Amino acid sequence: LGQFNELHHYNNFDFVDLNNDKSLEWVIHNVHHSESALYIYEYFFDMDNDGIYDHNDQCLDTPSGVKVDVNGCEVFTMPVSNFKVEVAKTTCIGNSDGMINLSVEDATVDYTVTITGKDNVTITGDSKTASVSGLAKGTYTVCFKVDGQSNYEQCFDVVVGEPEKLNAFVSVDEDDKKLSITMSGSNVYNVEINGRISTVSSNSFTTELNAGLSIIKVYTDLECQGSIEQEVFISEDIHYYPNPTDNDVKVHVGGEDQQVKVSVFTSAGALVYTQEQTIEDITRKTQIDLSKQQTGTYVVVMESKTVRKTFKIIRE
Repeated sequence: LGQFNELHHYNNFDFVDLNNDKSLEWVIHNVHHSESALYIYEYFFDMDNDGIYDHNDQCLDTPSGVKVDVNGCEVFTMPVSNFKVEVAKTTCIGNSDGMINLSVEDATVDYTVTITGKDNVTITGDSKTASVSGLAKGTYTVCFKVDGQSNYEQCFDVVVGEPEKLNAFVSVDEDDKKLSITMSGSNVYNVEINGRISTVSSNSFTTELNAGLSIIKVYTDLECQGSIEQEVFISEDIHYYPNPTDNDVKVHVGGEDQQVKVSVFTSAGALVYTQEQTIEDITRKTQIDLSKQQTGTYVVVMESKTVRKTFKIIRE
C-alpha cells in the first residue's frame, strides 16, 4: 500500500486512475486501524457531458447538446420539420396518375429521395422541391438521404388515394330565378353556366339565372371524374285574359323577345294552328284568335328565346 502514501488526502479520500483505463477510482484511506486499508470505488467522468463516459468516449470534445453515437462521436441529424411530403393529386380509379410533392427547407446539402417502386429523385443545388408522378392507389414510403452522410435517413409514409364519385344535385326556384347546386366528391369544383366558369371551394353554390335556357355543367380538375350537365329553362312570365272567352285572348309577355311561336291544340291533342306572332314593343302584348273555333277547352303553347309556357283557354 505504500504506493498510495503519496495521495493528497482530503477528508481521507482522493480520485486516482489506478489502472490507466481513463476512469478514476475513488480511494478511501482508513486511518482508524493499525494497518492501513484502502477502499476503492470506481468513479466515472463525462467531461463533455454527452452521456458517454470518458473511458468509452472516442470523441472527448463534442459540442454541448449534439446527438452522439455509442462511441461519443457526433451523429449527423436534421429536424423533421426540414422535410415535407404531400399528395398533390389523387389517382383516378384504375389509373396511375397520382402525384406526390417533396420539399426541403435546408438547401445547403444535397438529397437523394427513395420512393417505393419508383426511381430515386434528387434535390440538389439551390432547388428545394421535387415531385413524383405516375402513382397508383396505395401507401408509399418516402425516405430522404443526405449525400455524404451514409448513416442518415428520414422516412415518411404517404397514402395516395382515389377520388370519390362526383355528384351534383341541381334545383331551381323559377319564381326567384335562383339556381342552387349541392355537390360532393371533391374539395374544389368548376361550375360552368353557359360557358362562364366559377371555381367553388365548398359543397354548395347559388346564383341567379337569366330568363331563357341555361346549360349548367359541374366538373373537377380530375378529368376521370367526368362531369354532370343539366339544362334549365326559366321562362318569362305571361298573363292572359279573358278566360273563358267567346272570341280571342290577349297575352302579356314579359322580357324583351319580339317574336313568339303560338301553337293551339284541342283537348284531344289535335293541332288547331301554329304561327309566329309579333309582341308589341310598348304593351308587350300579343293575341290568340279563337273566334273561328268551336266551344271547348284549348291548350296553348307559347315558345320564344325566353318564354316556354303552356296554359288552357275555354272557348264559350
